[in-house]
Amino acid sequence: MKTVLKLATSRYGIVVGIIVLVGAVLFTVDKRVSGPLTNDQRDSEASSSDTESSYGDELGDDSVAFNTAPTSLPDEAIGVANDFLDVYLDVEGKSNYEWLAAMNPFITTDLRESLLGFEPENLPAREVVGEPAIDGKKVTVQLDNGTLSLLMMENLGDYGRSPVIVGIDWVPDQ
Repeated sequence: MKTVLKLATSRYGIVVGIIVLVGAVLFTVDKRVSGPLTNDQRDSEASSSDTESSYGDELGDDSVAFNTAPTSLPDEAIGVANDFLDVYLDVEGKSNYEWLAAMNPFITTDLRESLLGFEPENLPAREVVGEPAIDGKKVTVQLDNGTLSLLMMENLGDYGRSPVIVGIDWVPDQ
């Protein structure tokens, strides 16, 4: 016993004690940070697994499920695009706030924030001259002086409608 006490109070014993203490703290912190899921995390994982199963899960050679989501948007995307274009091109006498408020049902919060400084009267197009067409995850439509591409995503449950517009790209006519 005397030898153990002597070893524990020596420099080597103190160093070993500090190393064990630091290891225990790191182990505990790691468990707390990546520990059990909260109810919110469980709900979001459940809803994401519901989304994946709607497309059909397949097992690969390593038996890991992967999402086989379709690479194209559903036909409803054309209706969403038409409804969005009605409010997007209606800029006459509207402030940025009024214009963005009208687009809220169709766009994500991130897209809305990226358009905050844009003045509606500077919109380069005024009317639709072609029919919207689905192109992968985009809906493209010919306007009076260029092509507007609307990047859309499905199943973003926070927005109350699917698909929702997550990006806008404008290509002027040459």
